[in-house]
Amino acid sequence: MSAAGPRRSTLEGLHHTLLGLAGDDPTPYDDYGHRESREYGAYILADGTTGRIDGDKADSCIIIPDDLIDRLAGAHFVHTHPSGGSFSLDDVLLAQRAKVASMSAVGVDAGGRKWRYTVRPGPGGWKSRAEYIVAKQNAEEAVYRRGWRKLDRARVAGRANKRFHTALESWHRDLVMKELAARTGLEYTRERIR
Repeated sequence: MSAAGPRRSTLEGLHHTLLGLAGDDPTPYDDYGHRESREYGAYILADGTTGRIDGDKADSCIIIPDDLIDRLAGAHFVHTHPSGGSFSLDDVLLAQRAKVASMSAVGVDAGGRKWRYTVRPGPGGWKSRAEYIVAKQNAEEAVYRRGWRKLDRARVAGRANKRFHTALESWHRDLVMKELAARTGLEYTRERIR
């Protein structure tokens, strides 16, 4: 392991292992491309120690104990997003609280596409919790109106089906994260995994 963190191949391995867990999940998607399902996570601490943490039950998010959060500073944390979407505000606040080097989420959307989302602190480091909360609210307001216009046009054209709703949800969450990153200096990426 280098001083900058784990080798890319180690992180890629974690991403693909967790993506396999997310993709093998038999939980059905609802009409809007969502599914309530267990999240799985793994981490590589700054000292190279690895570990895994899972949601407690079939419809749960990962709950990270305080003693582990305290050890995640400088770590690379990866977890699944069962519906294949981008980060929530809770994800960003967890990354900020733990001061991770990076947080990634991997998942498979209702269309079968595999995604990886990654967030890192910007050059100025992590901002305060309050800054992310306010920036997220402002980003939501900016993006929300555009989403409703897209949905209205799709309804008129008769394209507002399950696949469209899934794509709209993915687009919305991704755009909110891009806006949040622009407002706070976060480094945010979304990439399709083949």
